[in-house]
Amino acid sequence: MAATKSTEAYSRVRRDIVSGVIPANVTIDEAELGRRYGLGRTPIREALKQLRNDQLLVWPDRRSPYVPEIGVGQVRSLYEARTMFETQTAAVAAERITDTEAESLDRLVAEEADLVARGMPYEAVEVDLQFHRGVAEATGNTFLVDASTRINVCALRIWHDMIATEEMLATEHADIVEALRRHDGDGAADAARRHIANAYERYIRMTSRIPSRTR
Repeated sequence: MAATKSTEAYSRVRRDIVSGVIPANVTIDEAELGRRYGLGRTPIREALKQLRNDQLLVWPDRRSPYVPEIGVGQVRSLYEARTMFETQTAAVAAERITDTEAESLDRLVAEEADLVARGMPYEAVEVDLQFHRGVAEATGNTFLVDASTRINVCALRIWHDMIATEEMLATEHADIVEALRRHDGDGAADAARRHIANAYERYIRMTSRIPSRTR
């Protein structure tokens, strides 16, 4: 039961952080969160520890946790890392992907596009996360799967804001899947590189219109 409660707490706090319900630079009160979600202190604390590991919040020693601001410098480093990781992962996935895995990625592309059209950005970013994890899963390498989740969870808040304010192009994910289906490693790597470069450009456009962001 404790594990189930901790999982519920993690999911709910993560959603509130990603969607901005819990704002940046505001002290997080564990007791208040417990009252909000109807959960005890232990699952809330375990959730916050995991979110710290995910780099979605900061928890200094002997102080309360808080959600950090997202700065351009941090995002630049994140997208540099994503470019290196995602392109190489896509190239390996192209060698090993099965028809079943490609079909699963197709469904995720369609599902995310539908959620965006319905104005459900949080649900869309969770599917986006599943898509990139699915590409990593196609490599058959569990270390790459774990790395994909870790690096892309850090991007969830950025993705959420971009989907809410910028155009989301499902064709970019579809291009990756098409190259994977052809077992075209170079093409898959190029499609992943274009997707990440375009996403970074969308982030720059978005932040130029949102003065509250730290730049």
